[in-house]
Amino acid sequence: MASHVEECLLCGLSYVVTDGSVDVGDDNLRLFKCQDSISCAERWLVKFLGGRPMSVESIVVIGQDPNPPPTFEVGYRLRGNGAKKRRFTLQVHPESDLHRWTEHYHLMENGADMTSGFVP
Repeated sequence: MASHVEECLLCGLSYVVTDGSVDVGDDNLRLFKCQDSISCAERWLVKFLGGRPMSVESIVVIGQDPNPPPTFEVGYRLRGNGAKKRRFTLQVHPESDLHRWTEHYHLMENGADMTSGFVP
């Protein structure tokens, strides 16, 4: 019968929901927001950093309260250089994110938006 794809507006997590029948040809997209904001932010951060010329060694959540924007300490290494650690906060600005299909969170470091100009 029918199926649809659920996809998070922020991190892009998606899965197919069906009514149990074999026919899954009626895929229509339904957008939602993940219930676990910390895991959602971490998935987005992994995807964002994965496109950079660096090897990520660790991502640690600092604090467990989901109400403020999640903050992460990221350990990474550039080729030929020693390990580095930086702290990032991920924020959502829904009113300004309608045009950002690949970057729905904003990567903040020391209060500055690093999303567009991030350099490892």
